[in-house]
Amino acid sequence: MVDGVERTSIDEIDPNTIERISVLKNQSSTAVYGSRGKNGVIVVTTKGAAKPAADEAVFDEKTGSVEIASASTEDMPFLIVEKMPSFRGGDLNDFRAWVQEHLQYPAEAVERNIQGRVVVTFTIEKEGSASNILVLQSPDKLLADEARRVIASSPAGAWTPGEQRGEKVRVKYTLPVDFRLPQTESATVQGAPDGNEPFLVTEKMPSFRSGEIKDFRNWIQMHIQYPAEAMKNNIQGRVIVSFIVEKDGSVSNILVLQSPDKLLADEARRVIASSPAGAWTPGEQRGEKVRVKYTLPVDFYLQGSGDKLSERPEKPQGSLDGILVVGYGATSK
Repeated sequence: MVDGVERTSIDEIDPNTIERISVLKNQSSTAVYGSRGKNGVIVVTTKGAAKPAADEAVFDEKTGSVEIASASTEDMPFLIVEKMPSFRGGDLNDFRAWVQEHLQYPAEAVERNIQGRVVVTFTIEKEGSASNILVLQSPDKLLADEARRVIASSPAGAWTPGEQRGEKVRVKYTLPVDFRLPQTESATVQGAPDGNEPFLVTEKMPSFRSGEIKDFRNWIQMHIQYPAEAMKNNIQGRVIVSFIVEKDGSVSNILVLQSPDKLLADEARRVIASSPAGAWTPGEQRGEKVRVKYTLPVDFYLQGSGDKLSERPEKPQGSLDGILVVGYGATSK
């Protein structure tokens, strides 16, 4: 593992860039990395990466937990304390929800069809800051960097530190972050999805207000707005959103796959979520109602920006016709 990313070899790494190397073995390696670590794990941290809070993972046979053994035991972070840290007055679940809201799927990872689980550890310090953000596992550096970025961006003052015996202490958390891409069209066409997985193409596609899918596109076009702050800051670009029309006609699983900025992502998500209750008639396959997934590209374009509409990227395969939202930016010089 090099800076949290699995590699088949470390031969290509410049030795001068290596900060430290740790070797995990036996139960220490399998506890942290699962069956993939059964033969041991070499953990390499380069000088430019986030520094771990300790030197070696150790498996506790009595508790079944993994602890990190440091070269110095002074001020080691706790895993469990009498009063755990709180995020904005809530618990770790509130922080998970905050991470989910602010996480963005890296555009390059979408293009390269990269997905999987990123496991991150971090420490809540005595003053409430988040530090020592370390990626333990990731299928690719793109996903690792995004998970690390969003945790590091947690608002100052949002955390209330943990306490042990009335004193503020450091507490370490481990957070799994799953990146999942929509099912590809080719996989769906070849056969029905497993279990309750949504279709992309069905015998009878969902309808919006008894019309075709273009009626929903037209409804979006009428109700979407260019965020004033985005226009003020000359923010534009393509947002790609996926959503599911459920068996009961409701809209769920609204996921932003790509966006140049949170302001545009939030507006695209808002307008899809606000589609009228009861407007959708669900899709059907072999006479049964099924879940159907759509992908919708939304282009936010500023007049006077100097960019050409003809240079907009092609829409993703299997997606709806795109939405164009025009705003007024600063005139280019």
